[in-house]
Amino acid sequence: LSDIEGMTLGGGARAGNIDTELLGDFFYDTIVDSLVGVTDTLHAMIFGQESKASVGEGIKSLQRYNPTNIRYDAKNDWIGRLPKNGEFENFIDNPHAFSATYNILRTYEKEHFKFQMTVPKMISRWAPPQENDTKSYIRHVLSSTGLSETDIIDTEDLELMKKIIRVMTLHEVGYNSFMSYDEWDEDIEEGIGIARK
Repeated sequence: LSDIEGMTLGGGARAGNIDTELLGDFFYDTIVDSLVGVTDTLHAMIFGQESKASVGEGIKSLQRYNPTNIRYDAKNDWIGRLPKNGEFENFIDNPHAFSATYNILRTYEKEHFKFQMTVPKMISRWAPPQENDTKSYIRHVLSSTGLSETDIIDTEDLELMKKIIRVMTLHEVGYNSFMSYDEWDEDIEEGIGIARK
């Protein structure tokens, strides 16, 4: 996180003000690890439901530049991907993570749902019920985008895709981590551009 300028630690002190050399990487990692079990209460208060991530998990998603939490798969050869370091992908920056997110959603649309993708279908595949509170995730995407359960998603509608990826990011990292950074929209737009080259 010390490399991510302008992000905050649990919604408190700005990363740019944290002297990680003074704290030491071990101490800093210990703090983040201690926040893994801490519920993002602000997210729950604002949206009426918990985020997918605890405060610590949200910070870890930001550290690996993977704000939509794409799981590692050796078969994928994402642009901007870093070597394997755990169960989730690591990217060089957020735009490259969003490029991968957009490509995954396009694959869902074309190959898995034959151009009949809805929010419930998409999120049930992205965040399957055996591992997630999928219903809560679906409700969050629907309420934030204004889509209905039966609206067909067209991944060529770039404004809609920006909205969808933005709320997926918010749900994946939680309000605390999401609000610690103010360039999500620019990064998502850049990521979609990378994917479409």
